Amino acid sequence: MRRGSRQAGFIPRGLSATLGKEAIDGLSRSREHRIRLALQTGQDGPHRTQPYFAGNDGHQGPVSSVAFDATGRRLVTASQDRTAKVWDVETQKVILTLDGQKPVPETSAAGTRYSWSAATPRVRPHTQIVLCAVFSPTGRRVLTAGEDNRAILWDASTGAPILQLQGHTAAVTSVCFSLDGLRAVTGSRDDTAKVWELKEEEGKTEGKELLTLKGHSQDITTVACSRDGRSLLTGSLDGTMILWPTSSWGAQGARAGSVGLSDKLPR
Repeated sequence: MRRGSRQAGFIPRGLSATLGKEAIDGLSRSREHRIRLALQTGQDGPHRTQPYFAGNDGHQGPVSSVAFDATGRRLVTASQDRTAKVWDVETQKVILTLDGQKPVPETSAAGTRYSWSAATPRVRPHTQIVLCAVFSPTGRRVLTAGEDNRAILWDASTGAPILQLQGHTAAVTSVCFSLDGLRAVTGSRDDTAKVWELKEEEGKTEGKELLTLKGHSQDITTVACSRDGRSLLTGSLDGTMILWPTSSWGAQGARAGSVGLSDKLPR
């Protein structure tokens, strides 16, 4: 991987046919402020990279994270310019900039005007570098992680900030959703990960901290939820990964608490 690139992702199968003869294999982030795709000319052919998704509407700083949605037709990028962006893969254009500055569009016979909806809570956008951004399983939401110690949930259709997950005492480095989208996980430089419940009722979304996972001795750099919902994996600068079986959280899932290594069920 190129110097300055620290993350890559695979595009979902089946999308390459809509993009042309070359198969898109992966996506990397770079300090060049551009996103590069690794292209494969054939099943066993040589790989090459080319600039992709670059332009005046692109990021104004290094790209720190990239992720596709479940369909592979959109991707989301996080950047040191304090924003995240949602892109259309086929047109290579920015659909939304998640910075809290652009209001919700409202279309009528008179045209499109922009104003904040009364039902949309005003959430302060990230004030420091955005380190990670991911889509929810349904693609309706984007979750971002920032050096301002917060994670923010965004509407992936309008770009409106919905709520913030605040509780870490250091930068939030990584985020993920459970497969059903009802929980979110945040990893942080405070050496902990947190599990959050996301609940939507009557058009309003609320976030509740359920658990704090303790076991690493240094920054948590990445978090991932298993597809079967039975495990959560955290990785750290301490050189270790911890697999947390979610079945051991049942008694504590109804209330906020802490889980350490001694609380884990035997495998």
